[in-house]
Order: sequence, then structure tokens, then C-alpha cells
Amino acid sequence: FLQTVSDVFELYLSKCSSQELLRGVYSLCLMGHYPQVALNQLFRDDVLNELCSSASVYREANEQMLQCINLCLELENPSFIRQPVNTTVVDPSLSHSVNAELQKTVDTILGDSSLYQQGLMLKNLLFI
Repeated sequence: FLQTVSDVFELYLSKCSSQELLRGVYSLCLMGHYPQVALNQLFRDDVLNELCSSASVYREANEQMLQCINLCLELENPSFIRQPVNTTVVDPSLSHSVNAELQKTVDTILGDSSLYQQGLMLKNLLFI
């Protein structure tokens, strides 16, 4: 299924805006599918600069999606390292509260709270 979606997406790439390209690649990466042609197009300097431009209304959201894509790629292939362009740095010294309801749900699902670390800052994204 994902390969078919990816193939159709690749046919549409020439018509995609940078924003649509980012959203498409982001969605596929979250599902564990990494379309190489689309990734190559997304990681072109002109596309990244447009997405992270201070003139972009969606700059912060774009940067978060790019960070997430980079993180997915790094987790899938640890030798993959690509620094995001113009990323907003989150100060890790800032205290973040853990959502108690979410913590309880994760504990129930996993059955063992030692399987995860609370409040872990991972590549500028906050995870439990």
C-alpha cells in the first residue's frame, strides 16, 4: 500500500509546492516509508531555504516537520546525518511538565515504566 501511495506521490512531485512536498514526505516518514526521490527533492537547498525562510508563515511548523523527518531517517539508518537548515533551538534547561494522563496511558500500554524515560528531549522535540 505505502509503495503505491509513494509511486503516485512521485508522479505528482513536479506539480507539488515545497509545502506539499514537505507534508507528503512527513506523512510517509511517520508511516515508516522513505521515498528516496521525494527526499532528494525535499533536501535540495532551495526547497529547504524556502520552507525555513523567515517570510514563511509556517516556518516553525516546517522546521518541526523537517526535524521529525531527520529523526525518522536517523532512527531508520543511524549513519544518516543531515543537519536541518535554520532550526529553532529549544533550551533544554527549560522545565517541561509531563502530561499525567498521557503518562498513565503509556504505563498501561507498556506495563513497565522502566521502558521509557520521562521528559526526554530528543533532537529539539519533546518526548516522554
